[in-house]
Amino acid sequence: MSSLPRLTLYDTTKQFIPVYWTYCGIGLFAFIANLFIVFIYLSSAQLRSRFTLFIGLAIAEGINGAAFLMAAGFKRTIRIARLLMEDSFRTMYSYPRTLRSDCALQFENSLFVIGNQGPAMLSLALGIERFCAIRFPTTYRHFKEKMFHVLLILSAVICITSLCVALYIGLVIEKDLLASLPCTLSNAFGFTYTTFNYFFTAFGHTAGFILNFAAFWIIQNFKNIGRNSQVIAKEIEQIRLMNFVSICSVIMVVIPNMFLYVTRFNFFTLDYVILGWLNCAFVSRSAFSLHLLGFRSPRFRQRVSEVG
Repeated sequence: MSSLPRLTLYDTTKQFIPVYWTYCGIGLFAFIANLFIVFIYLSSAQLRSRFTLFIGLAIAEGINGAAFLMAAGFKRTIRIARLLMEDSFRTMYSYPRTLRSDCALQFENSLFVIGNQGPAMLSLALGIERFCAIRFPTTYRHFKEKMFHVLLILSAVICITSLCVALYIGLVIEKDLLASLPCTLSNAFGFTYTTFNYFFTAFGHTAGFILNFAAFWIIQNFKNIGRNSQVIAKEIEQIRLMNFVSICSVIMVVIPNMFLYVTRFNFFTLDYVILGWLNCAFVSRSAFSLHLLGFRSPRFRQRVSEVG
């Protein structure tokens, strides 16, 4: 019995075109949506003070949308379209090779690192903020403004440090290793760092989810026994909002990330096109911020009507 003919790069690569165009569309919407969120929150001094971490999260989500738009979407679509027009591509069975340092220098991979880890760290920061607001209300009221800025700066420092490590791996430690085109995150920064990226991103969102629900459980206990009614009235709306954000992050980011994390260890194989569609969950989460960080909040809706 004869074996099935081996597919050329032309046959396999053309299947990615719809995936990349989807990245373009959702990435563009995510970028514009989060830019709008930032504009609305910054347009009011009160909102700017109260929703500092939301502003930071929207910026990070916007960066993620831009990364999918410029790198995974538009840039790779154009590159693949050009390759598909070349006759030699119809007889090739493996992608051209380049140095890892060349891939690491492509700015879109740096955007992916910030776009992945930034929202994760800020989700954790929001969880810490909500937990402290409910568990230690008196102390929280005294240090609220300072806490917002400390958590925001700390999240940025962690993400930038992580990016520096990634660039050091790609440009110094493994700079001469060969990598296949296209320059994905794995080809730019290596297997170890990319695996860490999946785990680190999932950890941030999961920890934020746990802290938010711990705060929700505490405030429900206060409500049941009639304690701290003033705290409950002031914070219950924000707790519910953050719970919804956390749940969406777990569904749209943590679960796909852990799935990708498991696939790194070859427990099973999965078609690359399916993995491509799976990545749509990450940019879809950034696009969904328009509802999560924006219109789900009554204060945001009120400010939009005022600006409009």
